[in-house]
Amino acid sequence: MDKLEYDTAEFRTLCKNISQDAINIMKEYLDNEYEIVGLLGINESPSCSIRGVKEIFMEELITLATKEQIILNTIDVSGEYFDGGDNEEFIKKLRKFIKN
Repeated sequence: MDKLEYDTAEFRTLCKNISQDAINIMKEYLDNEYEIVGLLGINESPSCSIRGVKEIFMEELITLATKEQIILNTIDVSGEYFDGGDNEEFIKKLRKFIKN
């Protein structure tokens, strides 16, 4: 399925509800002096892509985070990533992302 097929009122409502739960958890962590390193997406996922075209779930989550003034650095895992594969380049990027 692609973004247009997912973009229904019902799915958006579901994503908003899940996003609100995630935001509430983030706020609880922040209120207790934890640091949120960032948000990890999945490139080209029809619901979880961040870079390029933001997909439905990430649109809703990032919109709510912005309203709550929660700053989220973002990074996408390649759609071609798989455990045991040649992921050295992404692992380097992820380590740098976490350190910043």
